[in-house]
Parts: sequence; C-alpha cells; structure tokens
Amino acid sequence: MKYSNYLLILTLVFFWACEDNTELIDKLTNDNSKFQTEITDLTVVVTDLKNNLNELETERNKLKKDIEILQEDQNNVIEERNKLKKEIVELDSEIIDVKELIVAYASLVQADAPESVWAAVPILMEALENEKASIRANAAGALGFIGGGLMGGGNGFLGEEFIDVTPAVVQAVPALIEALKDRDETVRLNSTIALEQIGLTGAHSLKSAVPVLIKLFQDQDENKKTRAHAAVTLGLTGVEDAESLLIQSLQNQDSEGFIRASAARGLGFVGGGFFGFPGFREVGNIVPVLIESLRDKDSEVRANSAISLGMIAMMDPSEVDNVVFALIEALEDGNGKVRFNAMEALWMIGTPEAIEAAEQVEF
Repeated sequence: MKYSNYLLILTLVFFWACEDNTELIDKLTNDNSKFQTEITDLTVVVTDLKNNLNELETERNKLKKDIEILQEDQNNVIEERNKLKKEIVELDSEIIDVKELIVAYASLVQADAPESVWAAVPILMEALENEKASIRANAAGALGFIGGGLMGGGNGFLGEEFIDVTPAVVQAVPALIEALKDRDETVRLNSTIALEQIGLTGAHSLKSAVPVLIKLFQDQDENKKTRAHAAVTLGLTGVEDAESLLIQSLQNQDSEGFIRASAARGLGFVGGGFFGFPGFREVGNIVPVLIESLRDKDSEVRANSAISLGMIAMMDPSEVDNVVFALIEALEDGNGKVRFNAMEALWMIGTPEAIEAAEQVEF
C-alpha cells in the first residue's frame, strides 16, 4: 500500500515536471526567436551606420580638400596683394618723377632767367635713367629743346627772354651721349636730335659722341630718322674720322640711297653749316665730292648735295665759283626737289651770279 502510494506520487511528480519543462522550452524558443529578430534589426542598424560613416568621411575629405583650395587661394590673394602693393609703390615713384618733369617743363616754357633752365636740367638728366621709356624719351626731347634754344655761343631765346644757358647744355651732353645707347629707339632718336641741336650752337664739343654716332649711322637695324640725324651730328663734331666716314658713305654706290643722302646732308655741316662756328674743319676737300654727287642716280642724294654745297659756299668764299657753276647746272635737273634745293642754295650763297641764276628759275 505504501509502495503503491509512493509510485503514484512519483508518477504524478514526473508528469507535472514534464508539463512544466514544455512551457519552459516554449518560452526559451520564443525568447530565442525574439533575440534573433533583434540581432537582425541591430545588424541593419549597424549597416546603416557604416554607410553613414562612409558618407561622413567622404564629406570630411571633401571639406579638407576645399580647405586646401581655400588656403591656396588665400596664398594667391596674399601674393597678388603684395604684388599690387609693390606696383603702387612703383607708381608712386613714377608719379613723383612725372611731377618733377612737369615742373622742369614748366620752368622751360616760362623761363625768364637762366636759373630756371639750370634747375630743370638735372631733373631731365636724371629722367634719362627712368625705367619708363616714354619718360626717358621726353626728357631727351626737353634737353634738345634747351639745345635748340641756343644761338651764338650759348645764348638762348626761351619765352621772351634772351638768356645764357651754356652751363646747362654742357652738363647735359654726357648724359645724352649715354642715352644714345638706350634700348628704346625713340630715346635714341630724341637724344641724337638733342645732340644735333646742341652741336649747331658750337657751345660744347661733341667729339666724345663720335664712336656711338658712327655705330648708330652704320647700324642697318636702326631707325632711319636716327641714322639721318646721326649723320648731321657727325658732321657737326668736326672730327676727321667722322668726315671721312661721311665721304666714304656718300661715294659708295653699293650702299642704299638713304645712306648716301644722309651722308650728303651731314657733310654740309662739317664747316659749321649756317653758323660757321670757329674750330670746325676746313671743307675744301668736301666740295668736289658733293659736286660729283649732284649726278648721283638717287634724287634725294642730289637734292641734299645741292643744299649742302650752298651751306659750305656760304661760309667759305673760296669755293663759291665752283659751287655756283655746279648749282646752276643742277637747276636743269629733272627732279623738282633737286631744282628747288639748287635754287635755295644759290640764294644762300648770295653772289650776283648766284642770285641772277636763282631768279630765273620757274616752277
């Protein structure tokens, strides 16, 4: 009886235990499914986060690149700003130079005393070394204006006053000779003209300019106007080497007509031209060369030779007869300019025979 009861009790306990485990298993199974679902959800979230991270890193790298570009732009801006500051400083300096030149020019235009010109010349000489070519060229032109205002040993007519500006001219000559070597052709041209103007006054020797003037005259790449004025200035130097070069250039029929014509013009100034300043060379050996050139094949050479003969004969009476005879023949030239220059030359000589021949010319 007792054994049966124990067995019954055990059986009841067993069945009770089995029923309770089934619920537990079901519960655990449900919990596991739920956990798997949560894991899946978390995996999706992690994947999204990784994608977001990649996007953020891409955006960050882009921002870094933009910062680098901005930094580079900033450096460029700083560099450009510094460059502009430097240009402003240079422009300020040029403005000062121009203001000084304006004052110098004003003093020339309104000059009523030598001191006005003397004060202007140093400024103009300094301007010959300015970085800007136009300033250098204008300065040379102004110095030529001073030289061109001189007559009779250094007396100049500026404004309404007849003044002596010889000291100003003398101090400008070395600077103008140096300017003949300038890299700008307008500066070289204006400097050559300035020296020519100064040379016409006889106020200062131009002998030191001869080597540079010869180089300019012979340089085939040089501006033709510069070469022509160089020829005249060479004639004004009174240097034998310059005279010889001009004679050789005139007689060389293989050279271009422009060179021969310039040489013919320059030879007219060897004896002092219209002014006959003391110290210039005798010109007797030049006259036969110019007379021969009245038959040159180039009309410009013939025209320049005619006027140069008139200039020489005007200052050297010993050559008048030969020159007048040659110029009268030139009045029959087929070129109008040659005939006109021959007539002008005869008027310049002024002898009765010359005037009579000139009066008979008709155009």
